[in-house]
Amino acid sequence: MAFYAPAGGNIFVDKGAAEALKKNGRSLLTAGITAVEGDFSKGDVVKIITSGDHVQIGRGIVSFSKSELYDMMNRHDMHSEVAVHKDNLVLTDLT
Repeated sequence: MAFYAPAGGNIFVDKGAAEALKKNGRSLLTAGITAVEGDFSKGDVVKIITSGDHVQIGRGIVSFSKSELYDMMNRHDMHSEVAVHKDNLVLTDLT
């Protein structure tokens, strides 16, 4: 998955989400997503990229389609879902 599976899109994450993934081995929650791009469906491989500096920190199998994630990002409630479970995530940049 880390190097051979083609990515269907990109998920951009904030600094807090990047830290949780890299330092604490957590799953990616929808609350940490700042943008989505590409055309992907539930179960596709996506790149996980930090917002701002655009560094790819990992690749994972996404739990929702792009349109579902986009809708979740635009909700203003405090409910957060697991977008990429830690068991379906490979980190490519640990710095």
